[in-house]
Amino acid sequence: MKGVAWKAGSRWLSVLGGALLSLGLGWPGAGRGLAAAGPAVLTLTRGGTTPYTVVQSDAATEAERFAVRELTNFLQRVTGAAFPMAVESAAGHAAPYIYVGWTEYAAEQGIEPAQLGEEEWILRTVGTNLVLTGGRPRGTLYAV
Repeated sequence: MKGVAWKAGSRWLSVLGGALLSLGLGWPGAGRGLAAAGPAVLTLTRGGTTPYTVVQSDAATEAERFAVRELTNFLQRVTGAAFPMAVESAAGHAAPYIYVGWTEYAAEQGIEPAQLGEEEWILRTVGTNLVLTGGRPRGTLYAV
């Protein structure tokens, strides 16, 4: 498992990280404040299509639902690919997914967003899946 954690005040890093991931580039896991084992490479789109579905918790907060809408909107604007959305209970088990917010999948991977501050967030790759989550109320939105 590889991941990145960063605290509030680093919105530019989130934007940069999102751009790198959407272009299929790696995220270097080095630097102060980062908790990562090394680079992770995901190809989210190719040729204007994506195999990824963006998944939110069945019990997502309004801020988390907004984060999902923002993520899918901006990924489509940047890549040209339409990213479908689903609630976790309807998503099934076939990868790949981008899990946003306090999902059961994140908990199964040992990610505990309830332990984070209100504006802290985590990006973590798990195989071909990506988890974007954070403390409530705004951490997940900052992860996106």
